Amino acid sequence: MISLMASGGIALWAAALGTPLLIRWFARKRIGQQIRADGPFMHLAKAGTPTMGGVALVVAAAVGYLVGHAGTHVAFSRAGVLVVVVTLCAAAVGFAGLILTTGGTGFAPRDLTPEGTAAAVERDAPGLAEAMRDADPRGPMTRGVAGIIGRAIGCNLTGSPDGATRSLTAIIGVLPHVLALAAGEDAGHH
Repeated sequence: MISLMASGGIALWAAALGTPLLIRWFARKRIGQQIRADGPFMHLAKAGTPTMGGVALVVAAAVGYLVGHAGTHVAFSRAGVLVVVVTLCAAAVGFAGLILTTGGTGFAPRDLTPEGTAAAVERDAPGLAEAMRDADPRGPMTRGVAGIIGRAIGCNLTGSPDGATRSLTAIIGVLPHVLALAAGEDAGHH
């Protein structure tokens, strides 16, 4: 319990100190969305994104996880699921596209990517996950999931490069249509 509280405190301080630095780095690199170049006061466009609070959560979750497991032999835990959830949700904010994860879809205790993805997914896309499993001879050994996160599609690929390639190849033909629908575009449905 004490180590949990200590890792949480360290994570909070890391997020409080590290997030402003990370945001400034993003702004210098001009990474992110443009924020209002028009409006009643003619604001100047700024580099960065209005959702950088997600960066703070990712920093806190990652630091808390690392500190909480420092010196232990535990590879992953439910804190690892939190890192996956927060990272996927932060990536999906304002993004309409494909978010892929690789690895962590097997049966080992450390393989928690599907649990994290399932917690972030708003609507399941089991057809995508099934097609990816069917494309790989070792497909029955994966627990990967797929679904809609905001206006993005999230898919878990296996950690094996061959398996990941087979899985992605299996769904690549339907992805343009699926991504257009998830983004709210008119994809010819009336």
